Amino acid sequence: MPKLSIIIPVYGVEKYIERCCVSVFEQTYKNFELIFVNDCSKDKSEEIVLQVIKLYEALGISTKIIKHEVNKGISAVRETGLNAATGEYILYVDSDDYIAPDMLELLISRANETEADIVYCDFYEVKNGQQLYVDQSLRVAEPALITAAMLRQEIVWAPWNKIFRRSIVVEHNIHWPIGINIGEDLVVIAQLFCYAKRIEHVSNALYFYNRDNVNSYLNIWNSSTCYQNTRAVAAVNDFLIHQSFNPILFDALTQTKLMARYQMLYAFDNELLNLVGDTFPDTNDKIFSYRNTPFYWKIALFFVVKKKVLLSRLALKTIGWIRKFRSYTNS
Repeated sequence: MPKLSIIIPVYGVEKYIERCCVSVFEQTYKNFELIFVNDCSKDKSEEIVLQVIKLYEALGISTKIIKHEVNKGISAVRETGLNAATGEYILYVDSDDYIAPDMLELLISRANETEADIVYCDFYEVKNGQQLYVDQSLRVAEPALITAAMLRQEIVWAPWNKIFRRSIVVEHNIHWPIGINIGEDLVVIAQLFCYAKRIEHVSNALYFYNRDNVNSYLNIWNSSTCYQNTRAVAAVNDFLIHQSFNPILFDALTQTKLMARYQMLYAFDNELLNLVGDTFPDTNDKIFSYRNTPFYWKIALFFVVKKKVLLSRLALKTIGWIRKFRSYTNS
């Protein structure tokens, strides 16, 4: 059975990383190597990792801890881990998350049976002690159609519920976009999906995605994260243009571009408000087609695009009041 490389970032996760490490060492499938990349963590995360490694050293599992000399961000962490990997397949596990005991066994078995380049699974969102099952099944099997569904956000483009062949990365010279730490996974996963000849889905929730970590990049939307996210979407657009991929992917990417524009509004930042009208203007006639935001946000973006300054600011103020009222009533 194929060897797997598991890459785990280490930064500011002393509260969670023991649970993550134990869930990996307790896997029923043991043919893997563990690569930890410490991005200059200031807490006791690495110390905890070393303790867990010692606890399981009798298993004889290869482990590496690579330390960055300066903090470089999640893209650089994932690139460092990828460069150190020797397995046939790669799996990224975020250190504030954890995995089911049979995750590796089920994903590798499906890959082995079908010769798939990518295998992905369902997952649980974990928040406040509650687990929400997130179904990732699709009614399509063609890689191009699965890729389009991913770009439409019908399945997540995160790397953590997927294993993929390392040879795709090597053959097509795929790299993580250093300096982009939000949306960076879209850049890489889009390329992997486009080059994959076969993509398989396992209909079990095998990954536990932690939504309680307030320090996560996904919990912070501001001008910096929005700029990075927009750069990521633009990079995917350039990739698709240069590679002349299936036109359905460009249609699907429209939803991704709209997502980036709406997230600029979500930040309630005046600088972003001035820029959003000129960001991905090719989607101006598709504003109301975006599926993943309430109608009032669509009205706000419409006013911004039409240069209706007073109306757009009034719309955003109204949305702000609505959010405050909901927060008050839910508290």
